[in-house]
Amino acid sequence: MNNIISWGIHFLSSLGAVVGFLALLAVWSNQIQEAFLWLMLAFLIDGIDGPLARKFNVKQFTSNIEGDVLDHIVDYLNYVFVPVIIMYQFNMVPDQIKVFTAACILVVSCFTFSNKKLKTKDNYFQGFPAVWNVVMFYLYILNTSEVVNLLILLGLSILTFVPIKFIHPFRVEEGRLVTLVVTIIWGLASLVLLLGDHFIHFLDVIFWLWVISSIYFALISFKESKFSKL
Repeated sequence: MNNIISWGIHFLSSLGAVVGFLALLAVWSNQIQEAFLWLMLAFLIDGIDGPLARKFNVKQFTSNIEGDVLDHIVDYLNYVFVPVIIMYQFNMVPDQIKVFTAACILVVSCFTFSNKKLKTKDNYFQGFPAVWNVVMFYLYILNTSEVVNLLILLGLSILTFVPIKFIHPFRVEEGRLVTLVVTIIWGLASLVLLLGDHFIHFLDVIFWLWVISSIYFALISFKESKFSKL
C-alpha cells in the first residue's frame, strides 16, 4: 500500500508538467487568463505534493526515484519557462529587449535550481527563488508599463545572487499557521482578481486583501534577511 501511495504522489508531481503544457497552449491561443489559471493549478500541486511526500516518506518506498529532481524539472517548466513565454508573447517588456530579458531569466534560474544553498536551515529561500510565475502575475494584475516591468525583472534576476531571505510559505516553521492562512487568502484573492469580470462588486476589497497579504510576505522576508555569503 505504501508503494502505491508513494508512486501516486510522484505521479501527482509529474502532472505538473502536463499542466504546464496546457498553460503553454493557452499562451499560444492568446488566452492569458487561462494560462495563469493553469499556472495556479501547478502552484497548488507543487504546494501539496511536498508535504504529502514527507508525510508518507516516499523516499523509503520509491528509492529509485529522486523526488527533488522530479520537482525541479516540473518547477523549471512552470515557474520559469512558461512565465518567460507569457512575458514574451504578451509584450510585457520593450520589444527590442524581449529576447535578452528572456535569456537573463532562463539563465539565472538555472543557477537557482542548481544552488545547493538555495534554502537556509530555517527553510527560507536565500536569493530570489525564481518564482517568475508569481512575478508575471503581479505585472499582469498591476498593469505596469513595459519599462517598469523590465526594471523589475532585471532587478529580481540580480537578486538571485544576493543572499536576501525570501519566505517559503509552506516550509518555514516560525509563524507557519499565520503564513498558511495568509497564503490561502492571497491565493483566493489572486483567483478572484484573475476572474475579475465575475466578481466586479467585490474587486476593491479583494484587491486590498491581495495587497495586504503581499505586504505580509515582503515584511517577513525583509525582517529575516541577512546579507551573508552564499
